[in-house]
Amino acid sequence: MSSAEPPVSIARDAVARVLGIDATTLRADTPLVSLGWDSLACICWSDAVGEAGWRSDAVAALRAASVADLASCLMIEEASP
Repeated sequence: MSSAEPPVSIARDAVARVLGIDATTLRADTPLVSLGWDSLACICWSDAVGEAGWRSDAVAALRAASVADLASCLMIEEASP
């Protein structure tokens, strides 16, 4: 994953990685609760997107209902001085 990818792709790929499922089966409107999403998965997701150079709003990510909602929580990680 790279920061050049659209946020929905980043969010979807990270959800798939955390849950061990095929990313191509996820749509932007896929309800996270139907996938067994919980707070631990959200923390792991945050770590996964961080490895790809993104950061997320933790509170908004915990409240996310879909893959698209997670994507809206993403921000590109700014380089440290």
